[in-house]
Amino acid sequence: CSLVGSEMGIRDRRRNPPALFAVAARPRLDWDGGGGVLSARVLAPLTAADEMGNAGLAPVIARIAASTHGLDFTRLFGAESVSPRTLAAVLGAYLETLDTPTRFDRFMAGDRAALSDAEVSGLHLFRTRARCANCHFGPRLTDEGFHNLRLSFFGEPGQDLGRLNVTGDAEDAGRFRTASLRHVSESAPFMHNGLFPTLEGVVNLYDRGGGEVWARNAQEAARPLYREAARRSPHIRALGLTAGEKAALVAFLRAL
Repeated sequence: CSLVGSEMGIRDRRRNPPALFAVAARPRLDWDGGGGVLSARVLAPLTAADEMGNAGLAPVIARIAASTHGLDFTRLFGAESVSPRTLAAVLGAYLETLDTPTRFDRFMAGDRAALSDAEVSGLHLFRTRARCANCHFGPRLTDEGFHNLRLSFFGEPGQDLGRLNVTGDAEDAGRFRTASLRHVSESAPFMHNGLFPTLEGVVNLYDRGGGEVWARNAQEAARPLYREAARRSPHIRALGLTAGEKAALVAFLRAL
C-alpha cells in the first residue's frame, strides 16, 4: 500500500524497511523501536518529505472524502467519515489481514505432513544447536528485544548505531530489534540494512557468530561507544553447522 509502504518507510535510507506481516500486533515499530504506536506511524509516510510528501493530512483527507472511498468511510464511521483517526483505523485493520496461516502453523496445529523431513530437521536445529529460539519465539517468532549482532558499521560511512539513536544510552549502541520471522522468506533482503539478499546469507552470518566491529586506532578502541558497539549479544556465538544443517535450517525458515 503506497499509503504505508513499510514500518520504516524511507526516512533513513541506511535502513531496510521491515516486513509488515506481523506489524499490527507489535509493541514497538522500526528497527530501533522509535516508531511509536501503529495508529500514529501508519499515517507518517503521508506527510514525510522523503516519502509521499503531502503538505499535511488535510489535503489527503479531502481527496479521499471526494473519491468513491468517501462513501465507504461514511457508511463505516457515520458523520465523522474520513478523519485522521478513521484513516488510521482502516489502514490498521488492513494490516491485520497480512499475517495469514503458514505451513508451520498447520504443523503446530497437528498436521505432521505439513513439513518435510528436511524442514522438521531444520525446526530441531532452530530450537537447539542453531540457537534461533533464544530470540525468535512466541506467536510472532520474536522476543521484541534489541540485540547487537555487530552490524553497526561503527566508524564507517554506513554507520548505524540502532537503538542508541532512540535512547541515547551507550549500552544500546549497535542494538536492533529482533525481526519477526513470520513469512520471512517473503521479505528479502534481510537485516536492518538489507545486507543479505538470501536466507542462506543470514544463516551464514549466525553460523560464524555475527559480524565484526573494527577500531581504526587505539584511541577509537578506547572510546566507551566503540566498546559497546563491539559488544556482541551473549545469544550470538559461532555454531559450526555443516552445509547440510544450514540447508535444513533454510528449508525450515521458508516454511514459516
